[in-house]
Formats: sequence, C-alpha cells, structure tokens
Amino acid sequence: MLDPSWAPEHYGASRPSVTVSIAFGDHALDVETEDRAVASFWMPVGGLRMTPVRIGQRNGFHGLQFRINPLAARRVLGVPAAALAGAVTDLNDLVMVQHEQLAELDWPQRFAILEDSLIRTAAGDHADVDTDPELVQAWSLIMTSHGRVRIATCADQVGWSRRRLSGRFKSEFGISPKDLARLARLRRCQSLAAQGLPLAEAAVRCGFADQPHMTRDWSALNGETPASWLRNQNRRAHQMS
Repeated sequence: MLDPSWAPEHYGASRPSVTVSIAFGDHALDVETEDRAVASFWMPVGGLRMTPVRIGQRNGFHGLQFRINPLAARRVLGVPAAALAGAVTDLNDLVMVQHEQLAELDWPQRFAILEDSLIRTAAGDHADVDTDPELVQAWSLIMTSHGRVRIATCADQVGWSRRRLSGRFKSEFGISPKDLARLARLRRCQSLAAQGLPLAEAAVRCGFADQPHMTRDWSALNGETPASWLRNQNRRAHQMS
C-alpha cells in the first residue's frame, strides 16, 4: 500500500479512454496496481478499468497527460485496448520512446518526439489491423447516447446477438458494453455538474434512479464523492487561472 504519511493528490478515475501520463522532475509516479501493491512509473499507461486507481505524487505532478480513444489503441499503441485493461503498463513497453531522452528536452522537443514515436507505431506491422466495424459502431452508439442506449438495441443495430456483442466487445476493449455505458453515463453527469447543473437534476437527466444512485456509481468509479470532485475541479480551475 501507499505510504500513509503522504496522501495522493488524486485518484485516477475510471474513464472510457486509455490514459498516458509522463512525469518529469525528481520523483516518478507511485501507482497502486491491481494486486494492491505499489509500483513506480515515469510513463504509466492506464487501460480501461471499472475501479479508480490511487496515484501518489510527491511534491506535486510535473509532466503531461493525454488520453487515447480505445478504438485507436491498436494503431497508436500496437495492442488492443483489452491488453491494457485493468492494469498499468509502461509506455516504453509499447512505443519506442525513452523517458531519459524526453527528460533532457524542452517542451516543443518532447511533443515532437512523442508525436513521431506514436506515428511510427501507427505505421508499423499492425497498421492494417483495424477494430471490427461492428465494434466501432457499438462503441459509438453507446458513447453518443451517453450510455442511455439499451445493449439489446445496440446489438440489433450492429447485426449481432447480445451474447456475441458482449463477448467480442470484452475481447477487444477489456470491458463489457454495459461497463462502457456506466462510464459514458457518468462522464455526461460530470460534464453537466461541472457546468453548474444541480446534482439531483443531473442524475435524473443522465438516467440514474435518483441522486443517491448517482452518488454510489460516481464514488465507485471515481474514488471520491460528487461534492469532493466538484471542489477539486474548482480548486484546479482556480490554480490555472
């Protein structure tokens, strides 16, 4: 477990994306792994997951973070999103980029090296291996509906049985269509709450039974309550202003 003498700055929330972080400075990121151990990463890649990951950042985070659409994981990272699901992987294991090289460069050079490395990976041997169009359609239906589409309806629209869709979906992305619907619904709820919509109204608009239902799902996926999340969002916005 993480050293209780210092608190993590945040939890890595469950998101419908693959998250890449690159830390610079004196300390790597301490990440609580799936077996509750702690590992240090300079360039952690977090796959799709249905539980938040605890991240320790001594002296604050200095670095960059970007997210990759799981539909593009095969091309950009060379593996399907399912290969990364529920785990934390080092970017260097997926893309030919060295942290030591990036650490010595200025920001424009870092971005250029990263872009070149990702483009070279996308042009590699797996470049002609695309995600099945039915899975692309199913993913898009769930995301554009903000998780409100019924999975049976989604299966009908792509021309598969619900069982086949669920099996193929999890083999490609590492989570089920129902899991993605939960993530999409929560992301929509967070967006509405960040815009100032009362939490009770956001919960109803996003399809939750009531605000307590939304709070339970939010806390389970984010590692913090809606009220805590909103306070932290406001604090970060103030720091950046």
